[in-house]
Amino acid sequence: DFCLSRGLGDVYKRQVADILRALQQLATFHRNHFSYPVIGITGSNGKTIVKEWLHQLLGDQYRIVRSPKSYNSQVGVPLSIWQMEGWHTLAIFEAGISEAGEMKRLQQMIQPTIGVFTCLGDAHQQGFASSAEKFHEKAGLFSTASTIVYSPQQTAGFEIQQPQTRIVTWGQQAGATLQVLQQETKNGLTKLTVTYKGTEILFIIPFSDAASVQNALCCLAVCLSLDIPVAALQQKIQQLQPITLRLELKKGINHCTLINDSYSADLSSLEMALNLLQQQKQHPVTTAILSDFPVAPAQEATTYAQIIHLLQQYHVKRVIAIGSVLKNYMATLQGSPVLAASFGSTNSLLQHLPALNLHNEAILIKGARQFELEQLM
Repeated sequence: DFCLSRGLGDVYKRQVADILRALQQLATFHRNHFSYPVIGITGSNGKTIVKEWLHQLLGDQYRIVRSPKSYNSQVGVPLSIWQMEGWHTLAIFEAGISEAGEMKRLQQMIQPTIGVFTCLGDAHQQGFASSAEKFHEKAGLFSTASTIVYSPQQTAGFEIQQPQTRIVTWGQQAGATLQVLQQETKNGLTKLTVTYKGTEILFIIPFSDAASVQNALCCLAVCLSLDIPVAALQQKIQQLQPITLRLELKKGINHCTLINDSYSADLSSLEMALNLLQQQKQHPVTTAILSDFPVAPAQEATTYAQIIHLLQQYHVKRVIAIGSVLKNYMATLQGSPVLAASFGSTNSLLQHLPALNLHNEAILIKGARQFELEQLM
């Protein structure tokens, strides 16, 4: 059986022959309620990295809902889609398959308006008769997409032939929409000179390994196809953070456990981080070190009300605020969590850290990139 609750105490039950199919049908029904752009990402590798980096690069322009972690399976995709709400303006979902025939259901649920193919590799090759079959099965995610972003160099030369669809390609090949003219790696950075719509552009990527460069190029192609201003993109691409910073558990001083989620500030990732914080039962106290969240003025009150609701929902005891906005909303709160302290900057917090006497606590460190909270780790 599965249940849907509507109203107070009003529970509907229906017995189904296939629970997974019912879950997917519910997700499709939910997806059809929203008309904002949806990016669907598939490929043999790099799906999660590209998704997370797109979130970093596009977070100032859109209110984004995205797949948690690597939720890209027949179960993970409907759970991801169920997060969609009316206040979002962009969705980014992964789609992973291991054998022929699986993508059709994922496509029906995600219905991407923008399709992204990261690369074609050897993963799950046993589930397909050939590399060509695997490529075409994965590309089936894009059957109704209006824009498709990929690199033929990363898909073993296979090309997507889809009339009436905007195809955005990237790579060193002549004629690529985003063509790499020159690539220079030095001191852990990669300088890329590219051409896009007849204009040469310099991007500096804070990584030197080939996989990261390819994933960053894929993200750049997506962002440019969305008309993100080049100047803003040049700045944001230099600030990309490795996804190892996502929900990284570390041992801190004074018998504390630290959860490092210091590179992003949005409601969906906050809930994921607070869920992990709540699981740290070895400590009697949970503390959240939070910076102000980047949000448009029109959404400020609603966003901070949701932040406080999440803090209460996950029973956070104390909050240490960084910035000028969060502390004001926390100051009006009656009861838990308590605003233990507030600081104008991360440097100021560092100077006063010994006086806070943090001891035997589970501490979440989370905030916007501009606050450089990684200094606390």
